[in-house]
Parts: sequence; structure tokens; C-alpha cells
Amino acid sequence: MKRNTLLYIVDVLLLIFSIIVVITGVIKFPGLLTLLKIDPFSLPQAEITFLHDWIGIVLTVLTLVHILLNWEWIQAMSKKLLNRRIIQFIVIFSLVGTAVVISKFSRNQNETTLSTNQIEEYSNEIEGVDLNNLEETKPVEMNQIIIEGLGAFEFNPKDIKAIRDDVFNEGFFSIFDVLIYLDETGQINMDYEFSEEYGTYIIRNINELEDWWYVAHYDGGWSENNAWRMDLFPYKDRSSIRLGQMEIDRIQAIYASFAEEVGRTQSDNGNLIIPKVIIRGKNSAQVFENVDVTSHNLRDDLFLEGTITAIDVILSLSEAGLITHRLNWYESIGSAGIVKNYFVDEINGDESYNRCGFVYELGEDLFAGFRGNHIHIPSDIRVLQTTPDYVEFFWICI
Repeated sequence: MKRNTLLYIVDVLLLIFSIIVVITGVIKFPGLLTLLKIDPFSLPQAEITFLHDWIGIVLTVLTLVHILLNWEWIQAMSKKLLNRRIIQFIVIFSLVGTAVVISKFSRNQNETTLSTNQIEEYSNEIEGVDLNNLEETKPVEMNQIIIEGLGAFEFNPKDIKAIRDDVFNEGFFSIFDVLIYLDETGQINMDYEFSEEYGTYIIRNINELEDWWYVAHYDGGWSENNAWRMDLFPYKDRSSIRLGQMEIDRIQAIYASFAEEVGRTQSDNGNLIIPKVIIRGKNSAQVFENVDVTSHNLRDDLFLEGTITAIDVILSLSEAGLITHRLNWYESIGSAGIVKNYFVDEINGDESYNRCGFVYELGEDLFAGFRGNHIHIPSDIRVLQTTPDYVEFFWICI
């Protein structure tokens, strides 16, 4: 085959595959689909990830072929435009940069594994992190909260106490507690109260303005709709928090869902018996009804003994012999420098790998998916004091 013909074919393939990689990359970009009001789970994410990754590899091979076909021209232009010292600098810089990226990626993958039969007797000494030393996971960094129309307010986590002392250990608190701190220090004037009907603290008004709701996410995350109690959203270092006024119909719908959860728990005499638990893995799916969930005190650094979290759903099913599982502790993940959480990395033999693994959501059917239930609070710190309509752990590639 003539060189010009081969070069033409390579260039056409480079164009086509570049377009595919860009499109799949845009689809996979964190938070973009949510921003565009598109449910990512309505798309074949596993196939998109497969296509993106493998075409990326083919694209690299085609690029190398393209360089080889034009090597004489590249050499001639390099001699014309660059001297040897500049070329050496570029090569050394590229090698050092690659080494730094690989090193950082390796560090971010540090994890600690707990198998099913270790859950009852796991040690609090984990990969150099002593969870008995609460300073290891306590928030300590200065931060700010933005209240639309009122401004940005700085705070020191060491100054904040948890109003939910029935949930949080000393030194830990919720996003709602940041507002209470601002109110107590006179920076805002907030009227609030605890609602037995909703099982949470509610904001009546801030500076005489009503209908407030919040958007929050952890380090490395992005803004997302939520229908979750603000006083049970644990604060972590580098959290992003923004308050704004919302349509009253949306807030009332959220409060109504809280009331349903409280009523469900009361009808079970205070026990947490979840009507439907769905485990949707890579190779199989299971549905469990009326699952009795108990506390395993996995995060006794953050929470008081007996506090139930979403991860206890997995631990309770495993304890009953209905599933098998494995947990991993992550200090950080990718761009999220502060994580310090357990994640469910395997259920029934379906084991997480690369960008594929288990995520979860819970709540009322009205807010399923990105309408409010699928928020990025790790399951080991998502407190369950009332009974959601469902809990689902499912496999996804991102």
C-alpha cells in the first residue's frame, strides 16, 4: 500500500475515533449529565466505558502509526526549530511527568480489605489510620458556606458542635450544625426547630426569608439534587455547601417523604425494617423484602454506638447468610483527596475493578435516582434513623 493511501486511512480513522472518544468522554464527565437533567443510569454506562477505553487505546496506536509515517518530516522540522538541549528537556519532562502521574495514581489506590467473616472482629487499626484516635477523621480545615443573597461565611470546624448528640460523637457534626454556628455567632438570624413528624430539624426562615434548601458535596464531587435530611449529612473537610431558596412544592414533597419514613418506623415499633432491598450486580440480581437492619458500629469514630448506616444493610444481609461481601477502606480516590470511608467493593463475587463497581441509593420512590436519592454520601456514614421505602446497591461503570 502506498504511503499516502495509508496516511489517508490513518487520518480518517483518527478523526472518527477521536469524535467517539470525545462523545463518550463528555457522557462520562462527572456531574455533567445530572446538570443537563439526564439520568446517567438510563444510558448503557458499561458499554460506553468499554467503548471509551478501548477506542482510546486504538487511538493511541493510530497516533503512533501517524508519527511513524511522518517521522522524516518530524525529524527535519525538529532540527530546524529545536536544538538538542530543548529536545532533551522535552523528553526528560515527559518522563518525569509520567512517573509523577503513575505515583499519584498508585497512592490514591491505597485500600484496606475486610472480608465477610472479619466484620465482627475487625481491628480499628487500619492501614496506619487508628480509628480509635478520632483526630484522624475529624474535620479540622477552615472552610466556608455560601448562602445565596447573604454571602459567604467562613468557619472553623473546631468551633462547631453537633445538635444531633444522639448521632454524632464529639468533634463530628452535620452540615446543619454549620448554620446553627452562624446563627449563634450572630452572622445570620435563623429560626429553626426539630419536627417529630419529619424526624429532622427544619428551617423556618433565615433573616426572615423562607423556603431554604441546600446543595452539598464532598471533596472531588459535584453539585447534585438531594432529598436528604441536612442534620444527618455528615460534614467532612473540603465539603462544598450552598443554601438557596427553593420552590415550596419541592420542599413540601421532601418533608412529606420524611413523614412517610417516620410513620413506617413507628409502625415497626422503632425497628428499621426496610420493605425492599435490591442488590443488582454485574452478573445477577436479588430482591429482599422486609429486611431487618441492625447496627454493626463500623464507624464508631463518627457515630454513637448503635447508630445504623446504609452499609449496615449489606452487613445485616451478609450476617443472615443471604449474600457475601467485601469492604475496602479508602483514604482517597482519584481527585478526591479526602475520603476516609469504607466502600462495598464486592457482593456475591462481583468485584469492583477500574471504574466499575457498586454504588447505592435509598429513599422514597418519588425521588429515585438523581431526583434526590442518589447522592454521594458514602454508605458507611449515611445515617438511617427512619425507614426508607427502598435501598438499592447496583453495579455501574463510570
